[in-house]
Amino acid sequence: MTFRTLERDGYTVELEQPTVFVDNEARKRSGHMTHAMAEFKPGCFIDFNSNCSALRIDGHVPCGWVEYRISEDAGKTFSDFYTLQYSFDTFLDAIHTISVEKAVSTDDGKIVAFCLRNDATHKYCCEPWATPTYIVSEDFGKTWSEPKEYSPYAGRSYDALYHEGKIYVLHLCNEHFLGETEEHVYRIYVSENNGESFEELCVVPIEPYGRGYGAFLFDEKTCFMCTHIIQKLKAKWTMPSATTMAKHGRSLSLVIWKKGFAILRWVSSMAYTFFMAEQAI
Repeated sequence: MTFRTLERDGYTVELEQPTVFVDNEARKRSGHMTHAMAEFKPGCFIDFNSNCSALRIDGHVPCGWVEYRISEDAGKTFSDFYTLQYSFDTFLDAIHTISVEKAVSTDDGKIVAFCLRNDATHKYCCEPWATPTYIVSEDFGKTWSEPKEYSPYAGRSYDALYHEGKIYVLHLCNEHFLGETEEHVYRIYVSENNGESFEELCVVPIEPYGRGYGAFLFDEKTCFMCTHIIQKLKAKWTMPSATTMAKHGRSLSLVIWKKGFAILRWVSSMAYTFFMAEQAI
């Protein structure tokens, strides 16, 4: 049933009536952090959500574990919740908690989920972050591999893409949210063997100070990246424009929409900057 129709120049988008995917209010839990989703076969999705305390800091902490659900009919229905055992075991150990930041699927059917390791001993059960890990499923989410590190740098990986047979990961090398030193750079890692291993591809040549979050994507020849805060650029990256957001929120993703961009996931009224690198990766 059509909920809303959006008409634009040359095309029309019909939105269905929204439904509640996870009713955390009813189960008295929080869904803070963990928002990865991937299509592993045509019309088949895996969607991760967190199951966290609603009492600790009013639920604004990743104090809990990760669940996921699977849809095999393009999102019309979803399975029951599955518990991601790696995250639950880590929660019980009470040293870290796990958030699944991003996930991708590969041409051979693997699902690769990228994990943030939060500090469970800290008041906010969040920063300082440890080195990131990833896990792989070869049977569409039924079982998962043991976790592996893909970067020696503590921090948070904000985006991941599967592009022309390679997995790319955007990692901010900072155990805290905003960059404060020259070492707090964004690095891009790549896997050319569908997640068997990762290598560092490049350091994104932008100033790290005052930056947090990040998203990137490809078109035919260019890599686009979006981050917080406006700073100077280096090397061959260019800065087309900056924008501010009217809605408050956190985290972001990017998509190419016709000839422009859409920022999915609202952010506070801070400025956002787009960067482009032609044939830089």
